[in-house]
Amino acid sequence: MKVYLTGSLDRRDELRRYADQLVSLGVTVTSRWLWADDRPSSAAEAREIAMRNVNDLLSSNVVFVFVDPSVRSQGGHHFEHGFAYGMHVLGMCRVELVGEPENVFHQVDGVKRHDNWGAAIGSLVVPGAD
Repeated sequence: MKVYLTGSLDRRDELRRYADQLVSLGVTVTSRWLWADDRPSSAAEAREIAMRNVNDLLSSNVVFVFVDPSVRSQGGHHFEHGFAYGMHVLGMCRVELVGEPENVFHQVDGVKRHDNWGAAIGSLVVPGAD
């Protein structure tokens, strides 16, 4: 199983803990942005970072989108949610929202919602787990 975690940069440390938890369960976490300290200094660097994230999404079969309207955000996770939903429509992955929906696109058919990470991680069927 390959999982992509997306959310606000302000939640990166929290999402790193969740990624570590997933890895301990034998899940591959494809979200390289969690461990990168990307601060693009040019449009070319920004495109490179964006395409790395898109490729990470494309290699995933589950995408968890962490939303929280009280957390400051640059909005990248909204793009990633939309991209993942397109993948879902094509049968490439499932999309799961963690937190309260922030916009109408978080409530489209096919997106499963969880109140918190404990509920979200419980939705995974991990190979080899009892």
